[in-house]
Amino acid sequence: MKWSLLICICFILGSKGKVLKETDTSFSFEDDNDNSVDKEAPPRERINLSYPGTRWCGPGNTADDYDDLGAHPEEDKCCRRHDHCDNMASHESKYNLTNDDYFTRLHCRCDKEFHDCLKSVNSTLAQRIGSFYFNIRDKCYKEQHPIMDCAEEKHKFFIRRCVKYIVDKSKPRLWQWFDLPFYDDDQDFGVDFL
Repeated sequence: MKWSLLICICFILGSKGKVLKETDTSFSFEDDNDNSVDKEAPPRERINLSYPGTRWCGPGNTADDYDDLGAHPEEDKCCRRHDHCDNMASHESKYNLTNDDYFTRLHCRCDKEFHDCLKSVNSTLAQRIGSFYFNIRDKCYKEQHPIMDCAEEKHKFFIRRCVKYIVDKSKPRLWQWFDLPFYDDDQDFGVDFL
């Protein structure tokens, strides 16, 4: 956990700027009837830093208000929406899960939206922000059938991520942690289940 903080600070300061094997290919990180953005709920973080030229991209934010965007407004809009999404602050418990990470973790749908937003901006800065976040951050949460095992992993350097899970569809869904994909992974963001 301390490594995440150190890497984050270095990045910001040093940068300029899965028993039943049924295939469920329709898995989505989204939940039906869920509006996850709350403009009134401020993001909760331990520190407020932002990537140079932005107000919302980084742990916390440096914006004066919701509409305050930096010199890179499109990237800032992606980060702002992500900051205001369904989240679990460090050491907070919610949905029978406890976030033991130093930083806030988000609902998987929120991380997917963030990923897609940054990809659509398609700038060098968006690529840097996405690579940093998704290659360093490791988990998101979602309600899904119980995970039994990992069926497929992806590796980058010394980091392992499960990208295909074996789940028990005979049991009810419950809130669980899922590995985030790497930002530049060539497969779809959605985690596959068997």
